[in-house]
Amino acid sequence: MTHGPKNTDAITQDEVHRRMAVNLARKDPKVHEGELEIDDNAIVSLGADNGAYVQAWLWVDFASTSLDKEAGDKNEEVSAR
Repeated sequence: MTHGPKNTDAITQDEVHRRMAVNLARKDPKVHEGELEIDDNAIVSLGADNGAYVQAWLWVDFASTSLDKEAGDKNEEVSAR
């Protein structure tokens, strides 16, 4: 039996569901640009119940913490004087 070439452009049903879950997640009121964002290629983990976990990016502000990059620059400027 001869099979034709595979269509690599075909979208699987799983990919359709993943994209739909990403689009639903983006409609959540907690999602705001610069605060909580979801990439087009986000990982989606379908749950056994009626939903899914969707990978998102949470912005964490370093201001006034030990990770504050600007405070480090200010300390270096004072040391250089």
